[in-house]
Amino acid sequence: MNTNQAFREDVLEAVSDLSYEELNQKISDDKWTIMQVLEHLYLMEEMIVARVWHQLQNGENKPAEKKQFLFNLEKEWDSQTSSRYPRYRF
Repeated sequence: MNTNQAFREDVLEAVSDLSYEELNQKISDDKWTIMQVLEHLYLMEEMIVARVWHQLQNGENKPAEKKQFLFNLEKEWDSQTSSRYPRYRF
């Protein structure tokens, strides 16, 4: 099983028992709800797949531009779910 599929299954399992209210609960005005995070992940994956498909169909073979992160990311392994995925804190 590839890493993306395993990650997707872990995420879905982690939220499968949450109610509609829990998924959409806003803990503060400057934080996303769980549902907003899930939607963001879905939209980003959809956009990336569409872009890769487009480049493959058009024979484009250019390296991606390197972009700087706006924040320093501190990687730590999440022992609560699975050690397969890094967890980042801003």
